[in-house]
Amino acid sequence: MSKTAIVTDSTAWIPKDLTTKYNISVAPQVLIWGEETLNDGIDIQPEEFYARIKTAKVMPTTSQVSIVTMQNIFNDLLEKGFDVLGIFISSKLSG
Repeated sequence: MSKTAIVTDSTAWIPKDLTTKYNISVAPQVLIWGEETLNDGIDIQPEEFYARIKTAKVMPTTSQVSIVTMQNIFNDLLEKGFDVLGIFISSKLSG
């Protein structure tokens, strides 16, 4: 039987304990806040996001996870012998 790895992005909002327990790889969603580009869960945590949004004059927008980030995650898992299942948000729900 082959090994299967799950890959998603941070829009899935899977708690850290579950990503650890099930070894789910999570690529960070890109947030663009004015002139600032942030990786969700790396450069900005939910608590900071919600605190900033309360007083923000400019609302953040999102961008897709970079193709290089996805390639690195997928290639790493494939090299380790995993089949990879990617579960992502619909293009109808995000840009």
